[in-house]
Amino acid sequence: MSTVYLAKGPEGEHVAIKLLHAGLTRAGRFLAKVEEFRQVSAFCTAQVIETGTFGARPYVVSEYIDGPTLQEAVEEGGPLRGAALHRLAIGTMTALVAIHQAGIVHRELNPGNVLPRQRREP
Repeated sequence: MSTVYLAKGPEGEHVAIKLLHAGLTRAGRFLAKVEEFRQVSAFCTAQVIETGTFGARPYVVSEYIDGPTLQEAVEEGGPLRGAALHRLAIGTMTALVAIHQAGIVHRELNPGNVLPRQRREP
Protein backbone atom coordinates (compact mmCIF):
# COMPACT_ATOMS: atom_id res chain seq x y z
CA MET A 1 0.00 0.00 0.00
CA SER A 2 2.77 2.47 0.92
CA THR A 3 6.40 2.78 1.83
CA VAL A 4 7.55 4.95 4.73
CA TYR A 5 11.00 6.50 4.68
CA LEU A 6 12.92 8.19 7.48
CA ALA A 7 14.48 11.40 6.19
CA LYS A 8 15.91 14.71 7.38
CA GLY A 9 13.96 17.94 7.04
CA PRO A 10 15.42 21.30 6.03
CA GLU A 11 16.48 22.06 9.62
CA GLY A 12 18.07 18.64 10.13
CA GLU A 13 15.09 17.21 12.05
CA HIS A 14 13.89 13.68 11.37
CA VAL A 15 10.70 13.40 9.32
CA ALA A 16 8.67 10.48 8.00
CA ILE A 17 7.81 10.36 4.30
CA LYS A 18 4.91 8.09 3.36
CA LEU A 19 4.82 7.38 -0.39
CA LEU A 20 1.81 5.46 -1.70
CA HIS A 21 2.39 2.78 -4.29
CA ALA A 22 1.25 3.66 -7.79
CA GLY A 23 -2.28 2.66 -8.74
CA LEU A 24 -3.59 1.95 -5.23
CA THR A 25 -5.54 5.16 -4.73
CA ARG A 26 -6.27 8.42 -6.45
CA ALA A 27 -3.87 11.13 -5.38
CA GLY A 28 -6.63 13.69 -4.83
CA ARG A 29 -8.61 11.48 -2.46
CA PHE A 30 -5.53 10.58 -0.41
CA LEU A 31 -4.38 14.19 -0.15
CA ALA A 32 -7.89 15.32 0.88
CA LYS A 33 -7.84 12.78 3.74
CA VAL A 34 -4.43 14.03 4.83
CA GLU A 35 -5.80 17.57 4.94
CA GLU A 36 -8.52 16.36 7.35
CA PHE A 37 -5.77 15.14 9.69
CA ARG A 38 -4.31 18.65 9.80
CA GLN A 39 -7.40 19.58 11.86
CA VAL A 40 -6.46 17.18 14.67
CA SER A 41 -4.77 18.60 17.78
CA ALA A 42 -0.98 18.45 17.68
CA PHE A 43 -0.66 16.27 20.77
CA CYS A 44 -2.77 13.48 19.24
CA THR A 45 -1.07 12.59 15.97
CA ALA A 46 2.15 13.09 14.09
CA GLN A 47 1.79 16.51 12.51
CA VAL A 48 1.59 16.82 8.74
CA ILE A 49 4.39 19.00 7.36
CA GLU A 50 3.85 18.74 3.61
CA THR A 51 1.81 16.85 1.02
CA GLY A 52 2.10 16.43 -2.72
CA THR A 53 2.66 14.00 -5.53
CA PHE A 54 5.83 12.42 -6.86
CA GLY A 55 4.92 11.52 -10.40
CA ALA A 56 1.45 9.99 -9.99
CA ARG A 57 2.19 8.83 -6.44
CA PRO A 58 0.87 10.90 -3.52
CA TYR A 59 3.08 11.45 -0.50
CA VAL A 60 2.87 12.99 2.94
CA VAL A 61 5.76 14.30 5.01
CA SER A 62 5.03 14.23 8.72
CA GLU A 63 6.68 14.68 12.06
CA TYR A 64 8.75 11.63 13.01
CA ILE A 65 8.00 10.25 16.46
CA ASP A 66 10.82 8.06 17.74
CA GLY A 67 10.09 4.96 19.73
CA PRO A 68 8.41 1.60 19.47
CA THR A 69 4.82 1.03 18.46
CA LEU A 70 2.49 -0.49 21.04
CA GLN A 71 2.84 -3.81 19.19
CA GLU A 72 6.63 -3.73 19.51
CA ALA A 73 6.50 -2.66 23.16
CA VAL A 74 4.15 -5.52 24.09
CA GLU A 75 6.18 -8.07 22.11
CA GLU A 76 9.33 -6.95 23.92
CA GLY A 77 8.04 -6.28 27.44
CA GLY A 78 4.71 -8.06 27.71
CA PRO A 79 1.27 -6.57 28.33
CA LEU A 80 1.00 -3.19 30.03
CA ARG A 81 -0.45 -3.08 33.52
CA GLY A 82 -1.45 -0.55 36.14
CA ALA A 83 -0.62 3.12 35.62
CA ALA A 84 1.14 2.50 32.28
CA LEU A 85 -2.00 0.84 30.91
CA HIS A 86 -4.20 3.65 32.25
CA ARG A 87 -1.99 6.33 30.65
CA LEU A 88 -2.07 4.50 27.33
CA ALA A 89 -5.86 4.04 27.43
CA ILE A 90 -6.50 7.69 28.31
CA GLY A 91 -4.05 8.94 25.68
CA THR A 92 -5.48 6.69 22.98
CA MET A 93 -9.08 7.61 23.76
CA THR A 94 -8.20 11.33 23.86
CA ALA A 95 -6.59 11.02 20.43
CA LEU A 96 -9.60 9.14 19.02
CA VAL A 97 -12.00 11.79 20.33
CA ALA A 98 -9.91 14.54 18.70
CA ILE A 99 -9.76 12.57 15.44
CA HIS A 100 -13.53 12.01 15.46
CA GLN A 101 -14.18 15.69 16.27
CA ALA A 102 -12.24 16.53 13.09
CA GLY A 103 -14.75 14.38 11.18
CA ILE A 104 -12.39 11.46 10.63
CA VAL A 105 -13.21 7.80 11.21
CA HIS A 106 -9.97 5.96 11.99
CA ARG A 107 -10.37 2.62 10.23
CA GLU A 108 -6.92 1.25 10.97
CA LEU A 109 -6.56 1.49 14.74
CA ASN A 110 -4.28 -1.34 15.83
CA PRO A 111 -1.25 -1.81 18.09
CA GLY A 112 1.06 -1.33 15.11
CA ASN A 113 0.08 2.32 14.69
CA VAL A 114 -0.23 3.41 18.33
CA LEU A 115 2.88 5.16 19.62
CA PRO A 116 2.79 5.04 23.43
CA ARG A 117 6.09 6.82 24.03
CA GLN A 118 5.95 10.49 24.95
CA ARG A 119 7.39 12.95 22.46
CA ARG A 120 10.50 14.80 23.39
CA GLU A 121 9.95 18.53 23.36
CA PRO A 122 12.35 20.56 21.19
